[in-house]
Amino acid sequence: MSRHDDHSIQGSARTDSPRHTPAPSGTTPWLVLGSLSMVLMITTVLHAKGVSRDSHATAMAETTIDPTLIANAHWERRWLPQASLFSVESGWVQLSVRPQEHRLDGLFIMVGARTDNGILHAALPPGVENLKATVQCRGAAFEVEHDHLAIQVGKCPTQGCVVEVTWTLDTTDWRADGNRSWLGPNGYRLRAADVMPRLGLDTDRIVQTPAERIRLGLTPQPSLPPHGAALAGNAAAPAADWRWIVRLQGVASDRPVRRGSLSGPLDFADAWIPDPAMASNLRDRVSKTDIEHAAPTGI
Repeated sequence: MSRHDDHSIQGSARTDSPRHTPAPSGTTPWLVLGSLSMVLMITTVLHAKGVSRDSHATAMAETTIDPTLIANAHWERRWLPQASLFSVESGWVQLSVRPQEHRLDGLFIMVGARTDNGILHAALPPGVENLKATVQCRGAAFEVEHDHLAIQVGKCPTQGCVVEVTWTLDTTDWRADGNRSWLGPNGYRLRAADVMPRLGLDTDRIVQTPAERIRLGLTPQPSLPPHGAALAGNAAAPAADWRWIVRLQGVASDRPVRRGSLSGPLDFADAWIPDPAMASNLRDRVSKTDIEHAAPTGI
């Protein structure tokens, strides 16, 4: 092989070899940053999908639970930690009833009220509007949440505080039922516990089943409030010396004012039905005498 041929082979070998082209100055850092940005974007998207799945799962779990239980869980988290012993020495209730308007105006005065933590709790009936509260004849701060009233009573003197609550009750959606209170143009049957704030915490709202409590984000076992912090059974307030008065407005009646008194839990009732035939259809068979002359201690 000639020198020329050898030179040609060597030249061919150099031609076939891959060539490395140097990257322009500054390109490598940008490539690294781009890769990192892509990784961060993918991670963020995956995390967002995970959070979305978790939120969706939580929402789906809540939709499978009775809405009443969900509301009660919120109530328990909000109010149960504020449970406090309370007492009242005496007081009176005035209800101004307007059957034609499906409305009731209430006034509840408590004398000698005391509470350990300065907060007086009460459960509210459905339809309550225009709530106001005073302590020692001065406007008092209060909160209403989850059908619950919490009045800032503060530190009371030795003889206790005078607490006053006023409210309006809209009974438009109520239906005549012998087992429950009702109010409308055809008459009314009212029990204290159905138409006014009930002092204390409603322990019936505490979620009892451990499995349901866990699903609702509560501790497996509830922390029950002391007996003196809860509702007084089916009454509107615990034992004390009570007086009550019901004023019938906007309709004709031979007894537009009904009144009574009791020493014990605040539990009274009153009824007025102008048509005796309707009264006979009530489940509790309220008699005509009871309708026209409500007993002071309830019917």
